[in-house]
Amino acid sequence: MMKTMKIFNTIAILLFAMQPLQSQNIERHFVEMPNVLNPIVNRQQRFELLEFFKAEMGDSITNRFGTQTRMLALDTLNNHILVQNTEISTFEMKMIVEKNDTIIGIIRTVCAPICQSTIEFFNTRWEKRNDITFTFPEAVNWINAEKLENSSLKPANVRNILNTSFISLSFNPETSEINATNNSLEFLDEKEREKVAPLMNDGVLVYRYEREKWIK
Repeated sequence: MMKTMKIFNTIAILLFAMQPLQSQNIERHFVEMPNVLNPIVNRQQRFELLEFFKAEMGDSITNRFGTQTRMLALDTLNNHILVQNTEISTFEMKMIVEKNDTIIGIIRTVCAPICQSTIEFFNTRWEKRNDITFTFPEAVNWINAEKLENSSLKPANVRNILNTSFISLSFNPETSEINATNNSLEFLDEKEREKVAPLMNDGVLVYRYEREKWIK
């Protein structure tokens, strides 16, 4: 088995190296990105994770810290990758092309235990795109105004209860959109949650990418 794996690795490395340097596919960028962007798995480990997954030889590898990292989704058509880095964290990557501009978005989500995301954008040379920003929604953005108006609670008190926000993000694999999910109710104690939960909208907030801006 070990000999077979070594042969497979050698063939896969040769095939990967033969890809055109100008290739803009998500796999190449995932492998070649700086290790600092996902220190859980180094370049060789990212390469092995991709190749094993594509060859249906498994969906996980042992990462730098001796635990398992698993490929959850690989969509080369829509340039999207989702990886379960650890038991409590995910790494998501998507290439978005708009006219002559290509950006790479990276979402990191940690659930410890409440899920919270961060997001960054880069060009295809892995230079950070500081001109592209995403403004996180807050827990109060999920308040249903009509329900709040008809309740006995004061708006200021409700907003004070929802002062701390835990928001997780995910890319829509098939579109240039980001879905935002509100996890903030999990932070509240039972009494506060019983007060405000009936006033909150369910579901996600959707943001679409247009002209270097994310619009809700």
